[in-house]
Amino acid sequence: MEKRNSISFLDDDEATDSVIVLNIIGPIVDAFKYKDKADLVVALSDNYIRRGMQSEIEKKKYSLSNLIHPDAIIGFGVSFSIGNVFMAGVAINALSKLGNGCSINNSNLDHDNIIDDCVHVCPGDHLAGSVQIGTNSLLCTDCSVSNNIIICRDCIIGGGALVIKDINEPGTYISLPVVRIK
Repeated sequence: MEKRNSISFLDDDEATDSVIVLNIIGPIVDAFKYKDKADLVVALSDNYIRRGMQSEIEKKKYSLSNLIHPDAIIGFGVSFSIGNVFMAGVAINALSKLGNGCSINNSNLDHDNIIDDCVHVCPGDHLAGSVQIGTNSLLCTDCSVSNNIIICRDCIIGGGALVIKDINEPGTYISLPVVRIK
């Protein structure tokens, strides 16, 4: 596959004309105009919207890529599928596996983690070894997850939370250690 080095953004926020130092070239619906010219990556923070858009792109058989910052560290034997975004400061350690459409920001994922589709890991999060995170889950800023923990699908782990036991019921969890609030 040809490596493409330029990046352009599409955004529906008409008040914004650039992301970082890159110009926004149109609204999100324009993505399909570029299907023959570019690989697409859905870099939205909302897991459900990201998953829906990525599914639509996959159904139409357009080219999806991963967006990996040059300062991200990807360890030995790490595997991941398509449509992922790994930002600066990310460290994903040996033998971890990530699905489709994950957004991993300035965080540390230790060895042998399994991260399902459309998971968002926010800045400052720390996942110890052999952690499993279910589809559509969100780990807000500065979360910590102990070794050998399973977090089921559709969970929100609040900022600064500590997970020391498996989470088997979808919902929102906060505190040290976490408790379910909804």
